[in-house]
Order: sequence, then structure tokens, then C-alpha cells
Amino acid sequence: ALIQNPVDLYYYAGGRQNATLFVPAEGETDGAVQFVRRSLRRARWDAGGDDAPHEVAAFPRLSAFSDELSKRGIDSKPSLQLDSIPHSFATRFINALCGLDGDAGDCSRLVHSQREVKSAWELDRMREGYRLGHAKIVDNMYQDGFQCPLADMIMGETAELLAQEMNI
Repeated sequence: ALIQNPVDLYYYAGGRQNATLFVPAEGETDGAVQFVRRSLRRARWDAGGDDAPHEVAAFPRLSAFSDELSKRGIDSKPSLQLDSIPHSFATRFINALCGLDGDAGDCSRLVHSQREVKSAWELDRMREGYRLGHAKIVDNMYQDGFQCPLADMIMGETAELLAQEMNI
């Protein structure tokens, strides 16, 4: 499967890099590979550094992507998240995978059903949040650096309002 939805990438790979996470079928190849388009260093850090559960590699040119998968022992087209990515994006990937056998299926339902299952750690975080009750979370940099305490507005918004009121 190719995981490309940003939220699902964060869930499975630990970061929101501009990337594609290849998750092999059981017994298909050595393991998952996160193909990153921008910062490999940041993606490796996001994934856990030396303790990352998957390989992090540079994304090849799209025209060479099926060759890259073939080098890794993949001979059939992986499934895509067809309900989570734009149709034009999916079409480009399906066309780029023409060097592989078969049809690219839709793994959306599988990905969503996996994400519905919560680990003990996730359940503990949910219970802790429920115990604490409703609380406003404020970014201190935003509050202390951008928010005007007198007008209770972002400073740029305050300046625009004053300019409008004063005909400046």
C-alpha cells in the first residue's frame, strides 16, 4: 500500500513530510519505506532516528518510482488511498506504476479500520484528557507575541482596524 494522506502519514510514519509511505504486504519485502521529497534529515528525526521502525529514503523521480519498487522486490502495483487523495494525484501514481503487474487497489478502508483500533497508550492519553476536562490550549508565542491584549485581536488585525477607523 502507498500511504499518502498527510494525517495517515503522521499516524504511520511519525511526521508530516511531503512523502509516500510504502507498506508492503505480509511477506512481500523487508519492510516499510518512507519515500521523502524534501528533508530526509527531518523525516529521519520524525521517524525516530536510528530507532525508526521503517526505512527513510529519498523519493525518486516519479517516472522511476516503479523501478525503485522493482529493485526492492515488488512486482505488483501497491494499493492507494483512493478516497483520501485527489483523483489527479492518484491517476499520476497509477500511471507511474505501469512497470508493475496488476491493478492498483484501494486500501482506504483498511487504513481507516486500522486507525480505529486504539493502543493502550492512546487510550491512556484519552482518559487523561477526559480527566483533566475542557481547557483552552494557548500557544504562548502567539499569545505573547502576536495577540494585542487591549483589543483581544492579532496585532496586524488591530493595525488594520485602526487604519480603517482613522482613514489612514
